[in-house]
Amino acid sequence: WAFDFKIRLENGARALIDLYRRLLRDGGGRGSDVATLRHQVADRYLDVPLSFYRERTTGTLLAHADNDVMVAAEVINPLPFSTGLMLLIVFSLVALFAIDPLLTLVGLVLFPAMFALNRFYTRRVELPAQTVQERVGDVSAITHESFEGAVVVKTLGRQDAEVTRLG
Repeated sequence: WAFDFKIRLENGARALIDLYRRLLRDGGGRGSDVATLRHQVADRYLDVPLSFYRERTTGTLLAHADNDVMVAAEVINPLPFSTGLMLLIVFSLVALFAIDPLLTLVGLVLFPAMFALNRFYTRRVELPAQTVQERVGDVSAITHESFEGAVVVKTLGRQDAEVTRLG
C-alpha cells in the first residue's frame, strides 16, 4: 500500500512539474505572438489606400489595432489547457469508475450540466461584450479627436458643444 502511494505521489509531482513547464513555455511565447500580430496589423495599415483612412476615425483604427490583436491572441490561449483537461477527465473517470461506479455516474451527470451552464452564460455575455467593444472604439475616437482638435475648439469657442457631446 505504501509503495503504491509513493508511486502515485511521484507521478503527481512529475505531472505538476510538466504543467509548470508548459505554463512557463506557453505564457512566455504569448507576448511574442501578440507583438507579431500587432506588427502584421500595422504593416497592413501601411498597405491600404488613403481612402481607407478617410472612411474611418482614428480612434476606431487604434481600437482595432489594439483590441482585435488581443482578442485574436486570446483565442489560442485555452488550447493547451483544454487538451490537458480532456486527458484529465478521461483518466479521472477511469480511476473513479474503478473506485466507485455510483460516484462515477453522479460525475457523468454533473459534467454535461456544467457544460450547459457554461454555454448559457457564454450566450448571455456575447452581446454585452460586443457592445463594450463598440463603445471602446467610440470613446477612443472621441478622445483622439479631442486631443487633436483642442486648439481648434478653443479658437472657435465650441467648448460647450464638445462638453455636451462627450457628456
